[in-house]
Amino acid sequence: MTLEIDGHEYDGLLISYCWQELTAVVCGDGLMREPPMHVIPSVAPAVVRAQTRANLRELSVSVSPSIAVSQTARRTQVDPSTAGPLLLDMGTHYVAINARWDRGDGLFLFGVRVERQ
Repeated sequence: MTLEIDGHEYDGLLISYCWQELTAVVCGDGLMREPPMHVIPSVAPAVVRAQTRANLRELSVSVSPSIAVSQTARRTQVDPSTAGPLLLDMGTHYVAINARWDRGDGLFLFGVRVERQ
């Protein structure tokens, strides 16, 4: 999972996941931790899209001004076929994305700071 902003892709952190095979289920729950902060110079709100893998069934996004709030922020369902777009105003944003596929799910966290160009 990556974020696309102005034609560039940015990595985040995989915080937790579950994946199932025919004979086993594997889950890894990680601690919420600071993602890399990507600085985006812009003259207007930044247009952000999630870049996902095929066969995505469900996608929800929450955006908050701090990592602590991102755990309790209200999630918004996003159309998996378009994976956005989001508009992020100037400032620091933590983008948490929950994605669900047929055989598993994952929580990804991104840090984006939009600064006036």
